[in-house]
Amino acid sequence: MPPPGRRRAAPPIGSDGSCRPWRPCAPPPRRGGLGARIALVLGVWLATIGIARADDAQALQLAIRQLVAAQHESGLFRFGFDFANGTAHETGTTKNEKTTTIVRQAVGAYGLAKYYLHTGDAGVRPTIERAIEALAARSIPVSPGGVPAWMQRAGLFDIPWGRRTLTWLLSGLGLLHGTEGAGRLVAADGGLDTAWVGGTAMALLAELHYARASGDERFASWRRAWLDGIMALYVEGAGFREFAGSIDETPLSNAEAWLALSFLPPAEAASLGDRLARLDRYMVGTYTAAPTLHMVHWGTMAAAQRGDAIDARAARDLVESVADHVLRTIPAERVLDENTCVLVEGFAAMDQVFRRAPPHDGELAARIEARIALEMTKNLALQIVPGQAEVERSDGRRLPIPDDARAAGAFIAMRSRPVIRVDYTAHCISALIELQRRAARR
Repeated sequence: MPPPGRRRAAPPIGSDGSCRPWRPCAPPPRRGGLGARIALVLGVWLATIGIARADDAQALQLAIRQLVAAQHESGLFRFGFDFANGTAHETGTTKNEKTTTIVRQAVGAYGLAKYYLHTGDAGVRPTIERAIEALAARSIPVSPGGVPAWMQRAGLFDIPWGRRTLTWLLSGLGLLHGTEGAGRLVAADGGLDTAWVGGTAMALLAELHYARASGDERFASWRRAWLDGIMALYVEGAGFREFAGSIDETPLSNAEAWLALSFLPPAEAASLGDRLARLDRYMVGTYTAAPTLHMVHWGTMAAAQRGDAIDARAARDLVESVADHVLRTIPAERVLDENTCVLVEGFAAMDQVFRRAPPHDGELAARIEARIALEMTKNLALQIVPGQAEVERSDGRRLPIPDDARAAGAFIAMRSRPVIRVDYTAHCISALIELQRRAARR
Protein backbone atom coordinates (compact mmCIF):
# COMPACT_ATOMS: atom_id res chain seq x y z
CA MET A 1 0.00 0.00 0.00
CA PRO A 2 1.40 3.45 -0.87
CA PRO A 3 2.19 5.83 1.99
CA PRO A 4 -0.73 7.96 3.24
CA GLY A 5 -1.51 10.93 1.05
CA ARG A 6 0.16 9.60 -2.07
CA ARG A 7 -1.46 8.92 -5.43
CA ARG A 8 -4.50 6.71 -5.39
CA ALA A 9 -6.91 6.24 -8.25
CA ALA A 10 -10.54 6.84 -7.40
CA PRO A 11 -12.87 3.93 -8.26
CA PRO A 12 -15.42 4.77 -10.95
CA ILE A 13 -18.81 6.17 -10.07
CA GLY A 14 -21.85 4.26 -11.28
CA SER A 15 -23.08 5.41 -14.67
CA ASP A 16 -26.40 6.47 -13.20
CA GLY A 17 -24.67 8.57 -10.54
CA SER A 18 -26.39 6.64 -7.77
CA CYS A 19 -23.28 5.04 -6.29
CA ARG A 20 -20.36 6.57 -4.50
CA PRO A 21 -16.72 5.49 -4.80
CA TRP A 22 -16.45 5.49 -1.02
CA ARG A 23 -19.51 3.42 -0.13
CA PRO A 24 -21.58 0.54 -1.56
CA CYS A 25 -24.65 1.52 -3.55
CA ALA A 26 -26.97 0.10 -0.92
CA PRO A 27 -27.96 2.73 1.66
CA PRO A 28 -26.29 2.36 5.05
CA PRO A 29 -28.36 1.34 8.07
CA ARG A 30 -29.78 4.28 10.00
CA ARG A 31 -28.69 4.84 13.57
CA GLY A 32 -31.96 5.45 15.22
CA GLY A 33 -31.89 7.52 18.38
CA LEU A 34 -28.21 8.50 18.26
CA GLY A 35 -28.87 12.22 17.97
CA ALA A 36 -31.39 12.11 20.78
CA ARG A 37 -28.97 10.30 23.09
CA ILE A 38 -26.16 12.78 22.37
CA ALA A 39 -28.49 15.75 22.78
CA LEU A 40 -29.58 14.43 26.17
CA VAL A 41 -25.97 14.04 27.32
CA LEU A 42 -25.10 17.50 26.02
CA GLY A 43 -28.12 19.02 27.70
CA VAL A 44 -27.18 17.56 31.07
CA TRP A 45 -23.56 18.67 30.67
CA LEU A 46 -24.42 22.21 29.62
CA ALA A 47 -26.77 22.52 32.55
CA THR A 48 -24.09 21.39 35.01
CA ILE A 49 -21.39 23.84 33.95
CA GLY A 50 -23.73 26.80 34.46
CA ILE A 51 -22.38 29.02 31.69
CA ALA A 52 -24.83 30.88 29.48
CA ARG A 53 -24.25 30.37 25.77
CA ALA A 54 -23.48 33.52 23.79
CA ASP A 55 -25.12 33.85 20.41
CA ASP A 56 -22.88 33.30 17.42
CA ALA A 57 -22.27 36.99 16.63
CA GLN A 58 -21.34 37.78 20.22
CA ALA A 59 -19.09 34.72 20.42
CA LEU A 60 -17.28 35.83 17.27
CA GLN A 61 -16.67 39.32 18.62
CA LEU A 62 -15.39 37.96 21.94
CA ALA A 63 -12.95 35.67 20.14
CA ILE A 64 -11.68 38.46 17.92
CA ARG A 65 -11.08 40.77 20.88
CA GLN A 66 -9.19 38.01 22.67
CA LEU A 67 -6.82 37.37 19.77
CA VAL A 68 -6.17 41.06 19.21
CA ALA A 69 -5.39 41.57 22.89
CA ALA A 70 -3.13 38.49 22.92
CA GLN A 71 -0.66 39.88 20.37
CA HIS A 72 2.89 40.46 21.58
CA GLU A 73 5.03 43.39 20.47
CA SER A 74 6.82 40.91 18.20
CA GLY A 75 3.64 40.48 16.17
CA LEU A 76 3.14 36.89 17.27
CA PHE A 77 0.34 35.93 19.63
CA ARG A 78 0.34 34.69 23.16
CA PHE A 79 0.35 31.04 22.21
CA GLY A 80 -1.60 29.39 25.00
CA PHE A 81 -2.30 28.90 28.68
CA ASP A 82 -2.69 25.72 30.74
CA PHE A 83 -5.16 26.23 33.59
CA ALA A 84 -4.20 22.97 35.31
CA ASN A 85 -0.71 24.19 36.15
CA GLY A 86 -1.24 27.93 35.72
CA THR A 87 1.47 28.40 33.10
CA ALA A 88 1.65 30.05 29.69
CA HIS A 89 2.83 28.07 26.67
CA GLU A 90 4.94 29.80 24.05
CA THR A 91 7.54 28.41 21.63
CA GLY A 92 8.20 24.89 22.90
CA THR A 93 11.56 23.16 23.19
CA THR A 94 11.58 20.23 20.75
CA LYS A 95 11.74 20.49 16.97
CA ASN A 96 8.16 19.27 16.66
CA GLU A 97 6.90 21.72 19.28
CA LYS A 98 8.67 24.63 17.63
CA THR A 99 7.35 23.66 14.21
CA THR A 100 3.73 23.29 15.28
CA THR A 101 3.92 26.50 17.31
CA ILE A 102 4.84 28.70 14.34
CA VAL A 103 2.23 26.96 12.18
CA ARG A 104 -0.46 27.66 14.76
CA GLN A 105 0.68 31.27 15.01
CA ALA A 106 0.05 31.52 11.27
CA VAL A 107 -3.38 29.95 11.75
CA GLY A 108 -4.14 32.76 14.23
CA ALA A 109 -3.19 35.38 11.62
CA TYR A 110 -5.36 33.62 9.05
CA GLY A 111 -8.35 33.56 11.42
CA LEU A 112 -8.15 37.32 11.96
CA ALA A 113 -7.66 38.02 8.25
CA LYS A 114 -10.63 35.82 7.37
CA TYR A 115 -12.72 37.83 9.81
CA TYR A 116 -11.48 41.10 8.26
CA LEU A 117 -12.47 39.95 4.78
CA HIS A 118 -15.83 38.69 6.02
CA THR A 119 -16.84 41.79 7.98
CA GLY A 120 -14.71 44.68 6.69
CA ASP A 121 -13.91 45.55 10.32
CA ALA A 122 -10.72 47.59 9.89
CA GLY A 123 -10.14 47.59 13.64
CA VAL A 124 -8.23 44.32 13.28
CA ARG A 125 -6.09 45.55 10.39
CA PRO A 126 -3.04 46.69 12.43
CA THR A 127 -2.98 43.37 14.28
CA ILE A 128 -2.99 41.42 11.02
CA GLU A 129 -0.26 43.62 9.56
CA ARG A 130 2.00 43.01 12.56
CA ALA A 131 1.32 39.27 12.39
CA ILE A 132 2.18 39.08 8.68
CA GLU A 133 5.36 41.08 9.31
CA ALA A 134 6.32 38.69 12.11
CA LEU A 135 5.80 35.65 9.87
CA ALA A 136 7.77 37.31 7.08
CA ALA A 137 10.65 38.01 9.47
CA ARG A 138 10.78 34.28 10.27
CA SER A 139 10.85 33.15 6.64
CA ILE A 140 13.94 31.61 5.07
CA PRO A 141 15.04 31.01 1.45
CA VAL A 142 14.25 27.84 -0.47
CA SER A 143 14.28 26.88 -4.13
CA PRO A 144 13.17 23.78 -6.05
CA GLY A 145 15.38 20.71 -6.13
CA GLY A 146 16.85 19.09 -9.19
CA VAL A 147 14.72 15.94 -9.47
CA PRO A 148 13.39 15.97 -13.06
CA ALA A 149 9.64 16.45 -13.42
CA TRP A 150 9.25 13.22 -15.38
CA MET A 151 10.80 11.23 -12.53
CA GLN A 152 8.39 12.87 -10.08
CA ARG A 153 5.42 12.06 -12.31
CA ALA A 154 6.71 8.50 -12.65
CA GLY A 155 6.36 8.10 -8.88
CA LEU A 156 9.93 8.38 -7.60
CA PHE A 157 8.68 9.77 -4.28
CA ASP A 158 5.99 7.08 -4.03
CA ILE A 159 8.15 4.00 -3.59
CA PRO A 160 6.99 2.12 -0.46
CA TRP A 161 10.45 0.78 0.46
CA GLY A 162 13.84 2.36 0.98
CA ARG A 163 12.35 5.79 1.53
CA ARG A 164 14.88 6.84 4.17
CA THR A 165 17.77 5.81 1.94
CA LEU A 166 16.24 7.62 -1.04
CA THR A 167 15.79 10.77 1.06
CA TRP A 168 19.39 10.60 2.26
CA LEU A 169 20.68 10.06 -1.28
CA LEU A 170 18.66 12.88 -2.88
CA SER A 171 19.49 15.25 -0.04
CA GLY A 172 23.18 14.45 -0.25
CA LEU A 173 23.15 15.21 -3.97
CA GLY A 174 21.34 18.50 -3.34
CA LEU A 175 18.36 17.38 -5.41
CA LEU A 176 15.58 17.92 -2.85
CA HIS A 177 15.90 21.69 -2.54
CA GLY A 178 18.17 24.69 -2.80
CA THR A 179 18.80 27.36 -0.16
CA GLU A 180 18.88 30.34 -2.49
CA GLY A 181 16.29 31.94 -4.72
CA ALA A 182 13.07 33.88 -4.36
CA GLY A 183 11.03 31.30 -2.46
CA ARG A 184 10.48 31.59 1.28
CA LEU A 185 9.17 29.18 3.92
CA VAL A 186 8.04 30.23 7.39
CA ALA A 187 10.36 28.58 9.92
CA ALA A 188 10.40 28.41 13.69
CA ASP A 189 14.11 28.85 14.30
CA GLY A 190 15.79 29.75 11.04
CA GLY A 191 16.24 26.16 9.83
CA LEU A 192 14.41 24.32 7.07
CA ASP A 193 13.78 21.38 9.40
CA THR A 194 11.15 23.53 11.18
CA ALA A 195 9.73 25.03 7.97
CA TRP A 196 6.59 22.96 7.38
CA VAL A 197 4.82 23.73 4.12
CA GLY A 198 1.47 24.05 5.93
CA GLY A 199 2.75 26.96 8.01
CA THR A 200 3.72 28.88 4.90
CA ALA A 201 0.32 28.07 3.39
CA MET A 202 -1.36 29.64 6.43
CA ALA A 203 0.84 32.74 6.17
CA LEU A 204 -0.04 33.05 2.48
CA LEU A 205 -3.74 32.67 3.29
CA ALA A 206 -3.49 35.45 5.87
CA GLU A 207 -1.86 37.78 3.34
CA LEU A 208 -4.34 36.92 0.58
CA HIS A 209 -7.33 37.61 2.82
CA TYR A 210 -5.74 40.82 4.11
CA ALA A 211 -4.99 42.10 0.61
CA ARG A 212 -8.47 41.29 -0.65
CA ALA A 213 -10.11 42.95 2.36
CA SER A 214 -7.95 46.09 2.43
CA GLY A 215 -6.82 46.56 -1.17
CA ASP A 216 -3.34 47.06 0.30
CA GLU A 217 -0.57 45.43 -1.74
CA ARG A 218 2.28 46.19 0.67
CA PHE A 219 2.89 42.48 1.25
CA ALA A 220 2.63 41.45 -2.42
CA SER A 221 6.34 40.56 -2.55
CA TRP A 222 5.86 38.20 0.38
CA ARG A 223 2.81 36.70 -1.31
CA ARG A 224 5.00 35.81 -4.28
CA ALA A 225 7.85 34.59 -2.06
CA TRP A 226 5.58 32.31 -0.02
CA LEU A 227 3.92 31.01 -3.18
CA ASP A 228 7.34 30.23 -4.65
CA GLY A 229 8.31 28.52 -1.40
CA ILE A 230 5.23 26.31 -1.45
CA MET A 231 5.70 25.44 -5.12
CA ALA A 232 9.34 24.53 -4.43
CA LEU A 233 7.91 21.57 -2.51
CA TYR A 234 5.32 20.65 -5.13
CA VAL A 235 5.61 17.12 -6.55
CA GLU A 236 4.64 16.84 -10.20
CA GLY A 237 1.52 14.71 -10.50
CA ALA A 238 0.93 14.64 -6.74
CA GLY A 239 0.77 17.03 -3.77
CA PHE A 240 3.42 18.73 -1.65
CA ARG A 241 6.38 17.47 0.31
CA GLU A 242 5.79 18.57 3.90
CA PHE A 243 9.43 19.61 4.49
CA ALA A 244 12.14 20.67 2.07
CA GLY A 245 14.34 17.82 3.25
CA SER A 246 11.64 15.15 3.01
CA ILE A 247 10.02 13.14 0.23
CA ASP A 248 6.82 12.61 2.23
CA GLU A 249 3.51 14.34 1.73
CA THR A 250 0.61 14.24 4.19
CA PRO A 251 -3.12 14.86 3.83
CA LEU A 252 -2.91 17.80 6.25
CA SER A 253 -0.11 19.67 4.48
CA ASN A 254 -1.66 18.89 1.08
CA ALA A 255 -5.01 20.30 2.14
CA GLU A 256 -3.54 23.47 3.65
CA ALA A 257 -1.47 24.18 0.55
CA TRP A 258 -4.46 23.47 -1.70
CA LEU A 259 -6.59 25.93 0.25
CA ALA A 260 -3.93 28.64 0.01
CA LEU A 261 -3.62 28.19 -3.75
CA SER A 262 -7.40 28.26 -4.13
CA PHE A 263 -7.42 31.91 -2.96
CA LEU A 264 -4.79 33.14 -5.40
CA PRO A 265 -5.69 36.19 -7.49
CA PRO A 266 -5.96 35.47 -11.25
CA ALA A 267 -2.44 36.71 -12.06
CA GLU A 268 -0.73 34.49 -9.49
CA ALA A 269 -2.96 31.53 -10.36
CA ALA A 270 -2.11 31.94 -14.05
CA SER A 271 1.60 31.89 -13.20
CA LEU A 272 1.21 28.26 -12.12
CA GLY A 273 0.17 27.17 -15.59
CA ASP A 274 -1.79 23.92 -15.51
CA ARG A 275 -0.31 22.80 -12.19
CA LEU A 276 -3.28 24.10 -10.18
CA ALA A 277 -5.75 22.18 -12.36
CA ARG A 278 -3.62 19.05 -12.02
CA LEU A 279 -3.50 19.55 -8.26
CA ASP A 280 -7.31 19.83 -8.23
CA ARG A 281 -7.63 16.48 -9.99
CA TYR A 282 -5.10 14.84 -7.69
CA MET A 283 -6.72 16.10 -4.49
CA VAL A 284 -10.26 15.24 -5.57
CA GLY A 285 -9.34 11.81 -6.88
CA THR A 286 -7.05 10.84 -3.99
CA TYR A 287 -9.20 11.93 -1.09
CA THR A 288 -12.54 10.88 -2.54
CA ALA A 289 -11.13 7.36 -2.64
CA ALA A 290 -9.28 7.63 0.68
CA PRO A 291 -10.84 10.38 2.83
CA THR A 292 -9.13 11.55 6.01
CA LEU A 293 -10.02 13.74 8.97
CA HIS A 294 -7.61 16.45 7.81
CA MET A 295 -9.61 17.01 4.65
CA VAL A 296 -12.79 17.92 6.53
CA HIS A 297 -11.89 21.57 7.06
CA TRP A 298 -8.95 22.64 4.88
CA GLY A 299 -9.85 20.33 2.00
CA THR A 300 -13.57 21.04 2.03
CA MET A 301 -13.01 24.79 2.12
CA ALA A 302 -10.55 24.47 -0.76
CA ALA A 303 -13.04 22.50 -2.86
CA ALA A 304 -15.69 25.13 -2.15
CA GLN A 305 -13.34 27.99 -2.99
CA ARG A 306 -12.24 26.43 -6.29
CA GLY A 307 -15.86 26.64 -7.46
CA ASP A 308 -16.37 26.04 -11.17
CA ALA A 309 -12.71 25.07 -11.62
CA ILE A 310 -13.73 21.64 -10.30
CA ASP A 311 -16.51 19.53 -11.79
CA ALA A 312 -19.53 20.05 -9.51
CA ARG A 313 -20.31 16.36 -9.12
CA ALA A 314 -16.66 15.49 -8.45
CA ALA A 315 -16.48 18.15 -5.73
CA ARG A 316 -19.74 16.85 -4.23
CA ASP A 317 -18.40 13.29 -4.20
CA LEU A 318 -15.27 14.49 -2.40
CA VAL A 319 -17.09 16.31 0.39
CA GLU A 320 -19.67 13.53 0.78
CA SER A 321 -16.83 11.02 1.04
CA VAL A 322 -15.06 13.10 3.69
CA ALA A 323 -18.28 13.78 5.61
CA ASP A 324 -19.27 10.11 5.65
CA HIS A 325 -15.79 9.13 6.83
CA VAL A 326 -15.74 11.65 9.68
CA LEU A 327 -19.29 10.92 10.83
CA ARG A 328 -18.54 7.18 10.95
CA THR A 329 -15.11 7.33 12.56
CA ILE A 330 -15.59 10.26 14.93
CA PRO A 331 -19.06 9.93 16.47
CA ALA A 332 -20.20 12.86 18.56
CA GLU A 333 -20.08 10.93 21.82
CA ARG A 334 -16.36 10.25 21.26
CA VAL A 335 -15.51 13.98 21.31
CA LEU A 336 -18.12 15.08 23.80
CA ASP A 337 -15.72 17.21 25.87
CA GLU A 338 -13.45 18.36 23.02
CA ASN A 339 -13.35 21.51 20.92
CA THR A 340 -14.49 20.49 17.43
CA CYS A 341 -14.57 23.80 15.56
CA VAL A 342 -12.37 22.21 12.89
CA LEU A 343 -15.21 19.80 12.08
CA VAL A 344 -17.78 22.59 11.92
CA GLU A 345 -15.57 24.64 9.56
CA GLY A 346 -15.72 21.87 7.03
CA PHE A 347 -19.31 20.79 7.57
CA ALA A 348 -20.53 24.36 7.11
CA ALA A 349 -18.45 24.91 3.97
CA MET A 350 -19.94 21.77 2.42
CA ASP A 351 -23.14 23.70 1.81
CA GLN A 352 -21.36 25.79 -0.83
CA VAL A 353 -20.41 22.64 -2.74
CA PHE A 354 -23.87 21.14 -2.35
CA ARG A 355 -25.48 24.23 -3.85
CA ARG A 356 -23.61 23.59 -7.08
CA ALA A 357 -24.49 19.88 -7.11
CA PRO A 358 -27.24 19.01 -4.59
CA PRO A 359 -26.33 16.05 -2.40
CA HIS A 360 -27.56 12.74 -3.70
CA ASP A 361 -27.46 11.38 -0.17
CA GLY A 362 -30.23 13.21 1.69
CA GLU A 363 -29.68 11.13 4.81
CA LEU A 364 -26.01 12.16 4.91
CA ALA A 365 -26.94 15.82 4.50
CA ALA A 366 -29.37 15.54 7.41
CA ARG A 367 -26.68 13.97 9.58
CA ILE A 368 -24.32 16.84 8.73
CA GLU A 369 -26.95 19.41 9.76
CA ALA A 370 -27.61 17.63 13.06
CA ARG A 371 -23.92 17.29 13.79
CA ILE A 372 -23.27 21.00 13.21
CA ALA A 373 -25.96 21.89 15.75
CA LEU A 374 -24.60 19.46 18.34
CA GLU A 375 -20.98 20.45 17.93
CA MET A 376 -21.54 24.21 18.02
CA THR A 377 -23.75 24.00 21.09
CA LYS A 378 -20.84 22.29 22.81
CA ASN A 379 -18.11 24.50 21.28
CA LEU A 380 -19.80 27.74 22.30
CA ALA A 381 -20.02 26.45 25.85
CA LEU A 382 -16.24 26.00 25.76
CA GLN A 383 -15.68 29.72 25.20
CA ILE A 384 -14.49 31.66 28.23
CA VAL A 385 -16.78 34.64 28.77
CA PRO A 386 -15.92 38.00 30.38
CA GLY A 387 -16.04 37.81 34.16
CA GLN A 388 -15.64 34.04 34.26
CA ALA A 389 -13.37 33.21 37.19
CA GLU A 390 -12.77 29.49 36.76
CA VAL A 391 -13.10 26.53 34.40
CA GLU A 392 -14.41 23.13 35.38
CA ARG A 393 -12.39 20.10 34.36
CA SER A 394 -14.18 16.92 33.29
CA ASP A 395 -13.40 15.32 36.67
CA GLY A 396 -15.28 18.13 38.43
CA ARG A 397 -12.22 20.01 39.66
CA ARG A 398 -12.54 23.80 39.29
CA LEU A 399 -9.45 25.64 38.10
CA PRO A 400 -8.93 29.40 38.51
CA ILE A 401 -8.52 31.71 35.52
CA PRO A 402 -5.77 34.19 36.43
CA ASP A 403 -6.08 37.74 35.14
CA ASP A 404 -2.77 37.53 33.28
CA ALA A 405 -4.11 34.66 31.14
CA ARG A 406 -6.12 37.20 29.11
CA ALA A 407 -8.51 34.37 28.43
CA ALA A 408 -11.91 36.03 27.96
CA GLY A 409 -13.14 35.13 24.49
CA ALA A 410 -10.76 32.21 23.95
CA PHE A 411 -12.01 28.68 23.37
CA ILE A 412 -10.89 25.82 25.60
CA ALA A 413 -9.36 22.83 23.83
CA MET A 414 -11.05 20.16 25.95
CA ARG A 415 -12.60 19.77 29.37
CA SER A 416 -10.29 16.92 30.36
CA ARG A 417 -7.30 19.21 29.76
CA PRO A 418 -8.44 22.83 30.02
CA VAL A 419 -5.98 24.81 27.91
CA ILE A 420 -6.45 27.68 25.50
CA ARG A 421 -4.37 28.02 22.36
CA VAL A 422 -4.27 30.55 19.54
CA ASP A 423 -5.23 28.03 16.85
CA TYR A 424 -8.26 26.66 18.72
CA THR A 425 -9.69 30.16 18.94
CA ALA A 426 -8.82 30.86 15.29
CA HIS A 427 -10.57 27.67 14.15
CA CYS A 428 -13.68 28.69 16.08
CA ILE A 429 -13.56 32.13 14.46
CA SER A 430 -13.39 30.41 11.08
CA ALA A 431 -16.26 28.06 11.97
CA LEU A 432 -18.48 30.94 13.08
CA ILE A 433 -17.74 32.78 9.84
CA GLU A 434 -18.52 29.71 7.74
CA LEU A 435 -21.83 29.37 9.59
CA GLN A 436 -22.68 33.01 8.91
CA ARG A 437 -21.84 32.58 5.23
CA ARG A 438 -23.97 29.47 5.06
CA ALA A 439 -26.91 31.29 6.64
CA ALA A 440 -26.53 34.15 4.15
CA ARG A 441 -26.67 31.73 1.22
CA ARG A 442 -29.98 30.26 2.36
